[in-house]
Amino acid sequence: MAFTPEDGSGVAGANAALTLQEFKDHHDDRGRDYAGAGYTDAQIQAAIVKATDYSEKRWGTQYRGEKGSSDQGLSWPRTSAMDDQGRLITERPSEWIKGVAEYAWLSLTLGTELAPVGTNVAGRVTEETVGPITTKYSDKTTPMVTTGTLLQNLPEYPEADLWFAELLDDSPRRLIRG
Repeated sequence: MAFTPEDGSGVAGANAALTLQEFKDHHDDRGRDYAGAGYTDAQIQAAIVKATDYSEKRWGTQYRGEKGSSDQGLSWPRTSAMDDQGRLITERPSEWIKGVAEYAWLSLTLGTELAPVGTNVAGRVTEETVGPITTKYSDKTTPMVTTGTLLQNLPEYPEADLWFAELLDDSPRRLIRG
Protein backbone atom coordinates (compact mmCIF):
# COMPACT_ATOMS: atom_id res chain seq x y z
CA MET A 1 0.00 0.00 0.00
CA ALA A 2 1.23 3.48 -0.79
CA PHE A 3 2.03 6.04 1.90
CA THR A 4 -1.04 8.31 1.76
CA PRO A 5 -1.08 11.21 4.26
CA GLU A 6 -4.24 13.03 5.31
CA ASP A 7 -4.05 16.65 4.16
CA GLY A 8 -7.10 17.96 5.97
CA SER A 9 -9.57 17.38 3.16
CA GLY A 10 -10.74 13.90 4.22
CA VAL A 11 -8.53 11.87 1.88
CA ALA A 12 -10.12 8.53 0.93
CA GLY A 13 -7.59 5.79 1.60
CA ALA A 14 -5.38 7.95 3.82
CA ASN A 15 -3.19 5.81 6.06
CA ALA A 16 -0.95 8.48 7.60
CA ALA A 17 -1.88 11.34 9.94
CA LEU A 18 1.12 13.40 8.84
CA THR A 19 3.62 13.77 6.05
CA LEU A 20 7.24 12.71 6.16
CA GLN A 21 8.23 16.40 6.35
CA GLU A 22 5.87 17.02 9.28
CA PHE A 23 7.51 14.10 11.10
CA LYS A 24 10.97 15.53 10.42
CA ASP A 25 9.98 19.06 11.45
CA HIS A 26 8.44 17.79 14.71
CA HIS A 27 11.52 15.80 15.69
CA ASP A 28 14.03 18.39 14.43
CA ASP A 29 12.35 20.88 16.79
CA ARG A 30 13.01 18.46 19.65
CA GLY A 31 16.61 17.72 18.72
CA ARG A 32 16.03 14.11 17.77
CA ASP A 33 18.46 12.75 15.20
CA TYR A 34 16.52 10.28 13.04
CA ALA A 35 19.05 10.59 10.18
CA GLY A 36 22.04 9.95 12.44
CA ALA A 37 20.23 6.93 13.85
CA GLY A 38 20.15 5.56 10.30
CA TYR A 39 16.38 5.67 9.73
CA THR A 40 15.51 5.85 6.05
CA ASP A 41 12.53 7.74 4.68
CA ALA A 42 10.84 4.40 3.92
CA GLN A 43 11.32 3.25 7.54
CA ILE A 44 9.95 6.55 8.85
CA GLN A 45 6.93 6.34 6.54
CA ALA A 46 6.22 2.78 7.73
CA ALA A 47 6.49 3.99 11.35
CA ILE A 48 4.05 6.83 10.61
CA VAL A 49 1.54 4.34 9.18
CA LYS A 50 1.94 2.06 12.23
CA ALA A 51 1.58 5.04 14.57
CA THR A 52 -1.50 6.24 12.70
CA ASP A 53 -3.04 2.76 12.93
CA TYR A 54 -2.31 2.65 16.65
CA SER A 55 -3.81 6.11 17.31
CA GLU A 56 -6.91 5.24 15.26
CA LYS A 57 -7.43 2.04 17.27
CA ARG A 58 -6.66 3.63 20.61
CA TRP A 59 -8.43 7.00 20.30
CA GLY A 60 -10.58 6.91 17.14
CA THR A 61 -13.92 6.25 18.82
CA GLN A 62 -13.29 8.86 21.52
CA TYR A 63 -12.68 12.00 19.44
CA ARG A 64 -14.98 15.00 19.69
CA GLY A 65 -17.38 15.61 16.81
CA GLU A 66 -18.08 13.28 13.91
CA LYS A 67 -16.04 12.18 10.92
CA GLY A 68 -16.37 14.67 8.08
CA SER A 69 -17.20 11.97 5.55
CA SER A 70 -17.76 8.24 5.52
CA ASP A 71 -15.30 8.06 2.60
CA GLN A 72 -12.31 9.50 4.46
CA GLY A 73 -9.59 7.10 5.53
CA LEU A 74 -8.92 8.46 9.03
CA SER A 75 -10.77 9.99 11.97
CA TRP A 76 -9.81 13.59 11.09
CA PRO A 77 -11.04 15.96 9.73
CA ARG A 78 -14.21 16.04 11.83
CA THR A 79 -17.32 18.15 11.97
CA SER A 80 -18.65 19.85 15.09
CA ALA A 81 -15.47 19.13 17.07
CA MET A 82 -14.87 21.94 19.57
CA ASP A 83 -11.71 22.60 21.57
CA ASP A 84 -11.72 23.31 25.31
CA GLN A 85 -12.33 27.02 24.64
CA GLY A 86 -15.42 26.27 22.55
CA ARG A 87 -13.77 27.00 19.17
CA LEU A 88 -14.56 24.81 16.19
CA ILE A 89 -11.60 22.65 15.12
CA THR A 90 -11.67 23.10 11.35
CA GLU A 91 -8.29 21.66 10.33
CA ARG A 92 -6.19 18.65 11.25
CA PRO A 93 -5.44 19.37 14.91
CA SER A 94 -1.79 19.98 15.70
CA GLU A 95 -2.25 17.76 18.77
CA TRP A 96 -3.22 14.85 16.50
CA ILE A 97 -0.19 15.42 14.26
CA LYS A 98 2.20 15.75 17.22
CA GLY A 99 0.78 12.72 19.03
CA VAL A 100 1.11 10.51 15.97
CA ALA A 101 4.64 11.87 15.34
CA GLU A 102 5.54 10.79 18.89
CA TYR A 103 4.02 7.33 18.39
CA ALA A 104 5.99 7.03 15.13
CA TRP A 105 9.22 7.90 16.95
CA LEU A 106 8.42 5.21 19.53
CA SER A 107 7.72 2.70 16.77
CA LEU A 108 11.14 3.41 15.28
CA THR A 109 13.14 3.48 18.49
CA LEU A 110 11.43 0.60 20.30
CA GLY A 111 11.62 -1.64 17.25
CA THR A 112 8.41 -3.36 18.29
CA GLU A 113 4.67 -2.98 17.86
CA LEU A 114 3.10 -0.23 19.93
CA ALA A 115 0.22 -2.44 21.08
CA PRO A 116 1.14 -5.76 22.65
CA VAL A 117 -0.34 -8.99 21.40
CA GLY A 118 -3.81 -9.33 22.92
CA THR A 119 -5.16 -11.91 25.26
CA ASN A 120 -8.75 -12.90 25.85
CA VAL A 121 -8.46 -12.91 29.64
CA ALA A 122 -9.12 -10.03 32.00
CA GLY A 123 -5.80 -8.90 33.42
CA ARG A 124 -2.41 -10.50 33.70
CA VAL A 125 -2.58 -14.18 34.51
CA THR A 126 -0.11 -15.82 36.81
CA GLU A 127 -0.07 -19.51 37.52
CA GLU A 128 0.97 -21.34 40.66
CA THR A 129 1.34 -25.12 40.96
CA VAL A 130 1.58 -26.81 44.32
CA GLY A 131 1.65 -30.58 44.00
CA PRO A 132 -1.20 -31.73 41.76
CA ILE A 133 -3.13 -28.44 42.14
CA THR A 134 -2.65 -25.56 39.69
CA THR A 135 -4.22 -22.19 40.47
CA LYS A 136 -4.45 -19.31 38.00
CA TYR A 137 -4.70 -15.73 39.25
CA SER A 138 -5.84 -12.71 37.30
CA ASP A 139 -4.71 -9.18 38.15
CA LYS A 140 -7.98 -7.31 37.73
CA THR A 141 -6.36 -3.94 38.57
CA THR A 142 -4.47 -3.79 35.27
CA PRO A 143 -6.17 -1.37 32.87
CA MET A 144 -7.72 -3.18 29.94
CA VAL A 145 -8.89 -1.90 26.58
CA THR A 146 -11.10 -3.82 24.21
CA THR A 147 -9.99 -4.04 20.61
CA GLY A 148 -12.49 -6.06 18.61
CA THR A 149 -12.90 -9.31 20.54
CA LEU A 150 -9.47 -9.16 22.16
CA LEU A 151 -8.56 -7.51 25.41
CA GLN A 152 -5.20 -5.85 25.62
CA ASN A 153 -3.05 -4.28 28.27
CA LEU A 154 -2.12 -1.08 26.51
CA PRO A 155 1.14 0.47 27.58
CA GLU A 156 1.20 4.14 28.44
CA TYR A 157 3.26 6.46 26.28
CA PRO A 158 2.81 9.80 28.10
CA GLU A 159 4.85 11.86 25.63
CA ALA A 160 2.45 10.81 22.88
CA ASP A 161 -0.76 10.05 24.81
CA LEU A 162 -1.01 13.50 26.37
CA TRP A 163 -1.23 15.21 22.97
CA PHE A 164 -4.62 13.56 22.42
CA ALA A 165 -6.28 14.75 25.68
CA GLU A 166 -7.91 17.90 24.26
CA LEU A 167 -9.25 16.01 21.25
CA LEU A 168 -11.17 13.42 23.26
CA ASP A 169 -14.86 13.69 23.98
CA ASP A 170 -15.21 13.76 27.74
CA SER A 171 -18.92 14.52 27.78
CA PRO A 172 -21.20 11.99 29.44
CA ARG A 173 -23.08 9.73 27.05
CA ARG A 174 -26.86 9.75 27.31
CA LEU A 175 -29.26 7.17 26.05
CA ILE A 176 -32.31 8.72 24.46
CA ARG A 177 -35.23 6.43 23.80
CA GLY A 178 -37.76 7.35 21.17
